[in-house]
Amino acid sequence: MQFRLFDTPVRVQPWFLLIAVFLGYSQVDGDPEWIPKMAVWVAVMFVGVLAHEYGHAVAGRLFGLKPRIELHGMGGLTSWENGRMLSPGRSMVVSAAGPAVGIVVGVVTLVGAAVVHVEDHSVGGFAVQSVIWVNLGWGVLNLVPMMPLDGGNLMASFFELFASGKGRIFARWLSLAFAAALVAFAVFYQQLYLAILCGYLGYINWRGLSVERKIGADLPLAGELRDITQLLEKGRLAEARTRAQALAREARTPLIQGEAQHLVAWSYLLSRDPVSAQAALDALPPGREVDPALAGAIRLANGDAEGAITPLSEAMARGGTFVADNLAAALIATRRWEDAVALFGSPRAHGLPASAIEKVEEAAYRAGEFRWAAGLGEVLFEREGRGIRAFNTACSLARAGDGEAAMRWLERARGAGLEQPQLLDDDEDLASLRRRPDWSELRASFDG
Repeated sequence: MQFRLFDTPVRVQPWFLLIAVFLGYSQVDGDPEWIPKMAVWVAVMFVGVLAHEYGHAVAGRLFGLKPRIELHGMGGLTSWENGRMLSPGRSMVVSAAGPAVGIVVGVVTLVGAAVVHVEDHSVGGFAVQSVIWVNLGWGVLNLVPMMPLDGGNLMASFFELFASGKGRIFARWLSLAFAAALVAFAVFYQQLYLAILCGYLGYINWRGLSVERKIGADLPLAGELRDITQLLEKGRLAEARTRAQALAREARTPLIQGEAQHLVAWSYLLSRDPVSAQAALDALPPGREVDPALAGAIRLANGDAEGAITPLSEAMARGGTFVADNLAAALIATRRWEDAVALFGSPRAHGLPASAIEKVEEAAYRAGEFRWAAGLGEVLFEREGRGIRAFNTACSLARAGDGEAAMRWLERARGAGLEQPQLLDDDEDLASLRRRPDWSELRASFDG
């Protein structure tokens, strides 16, 4: 679900609603009014978390940032579409704004409940308790000094005031220690959900620590990489290139330098200047690994289809149309049909779209390489199980002179529910099969 809250885009993942229902059910199980109370809980949690995140969003806008909000299984996240990291002081304001909204709402509700008495066990009483817990209770818990909770981000920004470039690393170590202590506490008191949550937060901090130690002093520049990537996706290639080149000059660590230089190469490739794209890759810091998808696409665009196959094959596991189309083009240009069957038939190719495999199958057929076209047809049939895929494989085998195998594949096409049996009468590829003595029986089976 997606919508805009005033001027801020909001995306709600299905997991958020599922977790809301799960948490609500644990509170109303066995209650005769569980249905209205469940609806109240989900609504209160949705509005409360959204209000919390919108607090971050409004504070970020005060400092020139463009926020976007996502509600997910673990709560909510406010990220930014533009701008680099804020100063430590401003970051503290943004981090504190979310819990502040919840605490204010919770306190106001708590005071209101003391003035206007509501029956505790009624739906109204449950609603009041839920508003207090979601806003005040969660708001206070969010101030626990453990990243990525708001309290952890406040701690990191505070450390940055005194140890620029290292504050987040100090905060990560303290977050890990705090997570370990809470896991031990939760296990001792048999609080399974708390143990899982704190263990997950500890894992996030361990991964964040390993990345941030590599980035080091360039951590404030990491957000610029995301912004440049978004410019590339929007087609603003010249602007993306200028900012990526500036970032590569400004960065001090090989990791950020390498990422920026990759973005420079991508901008040239997308601008159809593969020569400059290759020059950008050649300028990578020593020892920096090259993105195989990018390297293969640049080689292909520079006319080296043979050299493009190996890196594009390495990138197959990531899937996607870009890798698939470039790999298909390289295999067709080099006429490496046997390699195409082996590559597309491997488990690493499961993320590639079938349309790319189909292009190579058609190219092999047009080139008269019917055996390899049939092999690619088998790959497509194994993926999709469609009757037309089996039929095309039979056509290629018939053209290759293997009538027995072609007849078996026509039987598989029938079993897979071929929707156009008239193709058996019209397709010239099957002319040799229609002269076989067992053709009539097979053909009649399609009408039965």
